[in-house]
Amino acid sequence: MRATSAHVRNVIPKYPNFLRTSRCAVLITLSLLVCVTTASALLEERGPSLLQLGTAVSPVADPYHAGSRILNPAAGTTITGFTVSAGFSRSFDLPEFDRFQLATAAPFGDVTAGGWLSGFGQTLYSERTAGLNVSYPLPGSLQIGAGLSVTQVQVKNYGNDNAFSGDLGMFYAARNWSVGASALNLLSTPLQTFADDHPPRIVHLAGRYAPIDKLTLLAELEWMENHDLTVRAGTEIWMLDALAIRAGYDSAPERIHLGLALRWSGLTGMGAYDYHPWLGWSHAFGMHWQQHPVAP
Repeated sequence: MRATSAHVRNVIPKYPNFLRTSRCAVLITLSLLVCVTTASALLEERGPSLLQLGTAVSPVADPYHAGSRILNPAAGTTITGFTVSAGFSRSFDLPEFDRFQLATAAPFGDVTAGGWLSGFGQTLYSERTAGLNVSYPLPGSLQIGAGLSVTQVQVKNYGNDNAFSGDLGMFYAARNWSVGASALNLLSTPLQTFADDHPPRIVHLAGRYAPIDKLTLLAELEWMENHDLTVRAGTEIWMLDALAIRAGYDSAPERIHLGLALRWSGLTGMGAYDYHPWLGWSHAFGMHWQQHPVAP
C-alpha cells in the first residue's frame, strides 16, 4: 500500500469527469489530494503503523513484531515463534480513508520469513498491496532482508493498475538499542493505465533506545521521492506491566500522536489518535500476538 503520491496527483487531472460525479466525490477527492501532498504517511505506510501506534515512528527498528517487516524486511530479529499483527485506522471520520494491515512471520532455522496484506480506501480510490519478505542473520547481531510486493491501484469507473516492487533492509540490535534501515520500491514496474509512473522510492532510517527499564525512545528519518525529508520522534512508557502510554511527533505535516497499549500474555492491543492541523483527529486500532512472547 505505500502507493504513489505522484501517481494519485496525475490520475485526477487526467480524468476531470471523475471529479464531477457528485459533490461527495469532489469533497473526498480533494481531501485525498490534500492528504497525499501534505500528509504522506496516509498512503506510503502500507497501512496503520502497528508497532508504534501512538508514537508516530514507523517500526523500522522494532525487533519484536511481524508488522515491522512491512517497512523493513530485516526487522523482527527476536521473533521466536509464529506471530501475527493486525490493525485498522479511519482518518477524519471518512470511510474512504480506511486503512488496514495484516502481517505474519515465523522462524525457519536461521531464516525468518513473513507475509503481509494492506489496503487503503474503498470505492472511489483504493489500493491493495500484498508482500513477502525473508531475512537472514549475519555475524555481529546484524541481519539483512529482502522483500517483494505487488500493489493494485483502482479508480472507480476508470479501471485498475498493478505494480511490482522490491525492498531491501538492514537491522542491528544490541542489549538496549536497535537501529534499522530500509529502501523500498528500489526496483518496480511502472503504473501505466493512469499515468506512466512508478511507486515512489522510500528510504527509512530509525533507532530505538531504552535508557531505563519500561522506557523507550524512538526517532526516524524518512526520505520519499519528490517529497521533503520527514522527521519523527516518539516515546513509550510502560506504567504497569500491562499498560503503556505513547506520544509522538510527525513533521509531515506537523502533528502529534497519542496512544495506549495493553498487554496480556502474548497478546498486545493498541489504540491511537493523531491530530492533523487542518483535518482534525484520526483514530487507529491494532493488535499483536506472538506464539512465544518476548517482553519488550
